Amino acid sequence: MTGNSKPFSDFLRVDLHIHTDKSKETKENDYKGNFSVQTLYDKITENDIGIFSLTDHNIINVEAYTEYYGAYTGEEDPLLLIGVELDIDVDGTRYHSLIIFCHHDVENLKRISYSLEQYYQKKEYVPTDRQITLDDIVSLFPTDDFFFIPHAGSGSNSLVDAYRNDIPYAQKMLLLVPSCALEKVKQKAIAYYNNSFGKQMPEEHRGRNDIAYITFSDNHNIEAYPHVHKGEADNPLHEFCYVKGRKNYETLRQAFIDPESRIKSEAELAALPRNHNHLEGLEISGSERIADTHLVFSPHLNVIIGGRSSGKSLLMSLFGRCIDRLPEDNTYDEFLTTTTVRTKTQREASYSSESTLDVEPIWIRQGDIIRYFEQFHLDELAHKVGKNQERDEARQNLIARRKELQDEINHLVDAYRNAHASLNERSFVLHEQTIAESLSDEFTVRFNKEDILDAIGDSTELLNEAEEQFKVVLESIETLKDNDFISFTDEESQLIGSFEQMIQERRHCQNTSGLNLKPRVVFC
Repeated sequence: MTGNSKPFSDFLRVDLHIHTDKSKETKENDYKGNFSVQTLYDKITENDIGIFSLTDHNIINVEAYTEYYGAYTGEEDPLLLIGVELDIDVDGTRYHSLIIFCHHDVENLKRISYSLEQYYQKKEYVPTDRQITLDDIVSLFPTDDFFFIPHAGSGSNSLVDAYRNDIPYAQKMLLLVPSCALEKVKQKAIAYYNNSFGKQMPEEHRGRNDIAYITFSDNHNIEAYPHVHKGEADNPLHEFCYVKGRKNYETLRQAFIDPESRIKSEAELAALPRNHNHLEGLEISGSERIADTHLVFSPHLNVIIGGRSSGKSLLMSLFGRCIDRLPEDNTYDEFLTTTTVRTKTQREASYSSESTLDVEPIWIRQGDIIRYFEQFHLDELAHKVGKNQERDEARQNLIARRKELQDEINHLVDAYRNAHASLNERSFVLHEQTIAESLSDEFTVRFNKEDILDAIGDSTELLNEAEEQFKVVLESIETLKDNDFISFTDEESQLIGSFEQMIQERRHCQNTSGLNLKPRVVFC
C-alpha cells in the first residue's frame, strides 16, 4: 500500500527532474529515444516513485501533463507536480534551477505555461536562448506556492559557477529563500557546503544540518529509466532519495524545512532501525455492538488516544484474541460473542484469525500503569518482561551518577565556604586616590616588549614563507602559459585561470589577515 491511502507518513521515493522530448524544442539533441506517457507511467510505478515532476528546459510539456492527469488520478498513482527547469540569469551568467509548483491540475498547468510563453515572447527570445531572472519569476507567479531547487554541483550550469565572483551572496540568498533545496551536490561535498553556509550565519546557528540536499535522475530517455541522463553506456543508475510524509506537496515543504530527519539516501534509509515484521492492520466484523472497522497501523509509532470508556482496553483485548504472543482477556467475551477479529502482519499474505510476531510485546493493563509508575513497582515490570539485568544495570548507573553529582555539589559548597571565610578574615581599604584613578579616562598598561616580540616572531616567519610560496606558484603558472610547446584547450585554460585567480585571492586574504601579526619595534 502506497500513497495517499496510507493513514500515516512513510518514506517515499521522489524524482522531481525528469525530461520529456519537449526539451528538444529549447535545447538541441537534448532527448534520446521515444517518449510516451504510458512508458513514463510504467517506469515510475515499476520504481515505486511516490512524487515526481516533468521538468523540461524553459518549456512545459502541456500535452504530456494533460494526458497523465486524464488517465491516472487514483490515490495509488504517483503524484505528478507541475514543474519546469529554468535558465536563471545572473548578470549575464546562467545557472539551472527547478521550479516545482504546488499544483497538479490541468487548469493551473495551462495558466503557468501560458505565463512563461508570454514572457519569452515579449522578451523576443528564440527557443534555444530562453532565460529569466529571479525577480521576473516572482512577478509572473506572485500568488503561487513553489519550490526553488537550483543545481549546486559542479559544472557551468550550477549556482556555484553563476555566483563565482560573489559566493557569500549566493549562500545568503539560499539561506533566505523559503522552502529551498540544493540539487546535484555529491555526498562528499555536503560537509564543505555546510561549512561554507555556516560562515554566513551567526555563531550560535552554525553547525546545524538544516540545508536540504536532494538528488534527482535528470533522465533524458524514459525508456532507459532509472538511468541518469540519456541512459547511455557511461550513465549509471540513479540513486534515489526518499522524503518522509504522505503523497502531497506539503511533504516536500516539511522535508526541506527538516532535511536531517525527513530526507534520506538509499543507504541512510537502509541503516534506519526497523521492525521487520510489524502489525499492518486489524479487521473487526460481525459485531452487534461495534461497526465493521478496518484499522491500518504505521510501521513506526502508533498511539491510541481516548478518554475513559472510549474503548482503548476493548481494542487491546481484540489484539489479544489474534496475536499469539499476547495474553487473552476474557473481560469482553460476552460483549464480543458474534465478533470476528482478524489481523495481518507484514510477512503474512492476508488477514487471519491468528498472527505471529517475532518480538515479545509488553502487555500493560490500565491498572498496571498505576502500580508500575505511580507506586514505583518497576521491579515487577522488569521481571515480567525479562529485563531484570537491564534494570539492575540502570539502577547502578543511576546511583553512580547521583554520587558524582553529589561530589560536585560538595566541592562547590566547600569552595564557596573557603572563599567566604577568607574574605571575612581580611580588611580592605579604598583610598581616595585609588577611587579617582579607577574613574579616570586615562589608564596605563604595562607589558614586556621582548616577550611580545618573541611570541609573534614565529608567525612573521611563517607569513614570509607563505608569501614566498605564493610567489613561486604564480611565477610557475606564468612560465607554463608562456611555453610555446604546451597548448591547452579552452576548458583547460579556463581551469588554469580559475586556479590562478584562487591563488591570487588567497594570497591577498593571507596578507590582509597577517597585518595584525607584523612585529612592532616601537611601542608608545
